[in-house]
Amino acid sequence: MHSEAAHDRQKLYHDVGLRHRPYAVGAMVWLHNPVESRRKLAPHWKGPYKIVQVMDSCGELGLTYQIVNPFDA
Repeated sequence: MHSEAAHDRQKLYHDVGLRHRPYAVGAMVWLHNPVESRRKLAPHWKGPYKIVQVMDSCGELGLTYQIVNPFDA
């Protein structure tokens, strides 16, 4: 019971400072690679990738973007 209340309180304090900044078409982004990052010396990020389309524009957190690797021939 107390741990749930503490969790909620900590989440509230953490979320106060967060602002979602949606990416624009044409922006260059890095993609987090959690599978490879489990290995000790593996890179944690892949990219850069270019955003070519915003798939979900509902205005909520966790938008979906279509990305491409600009270095692929």
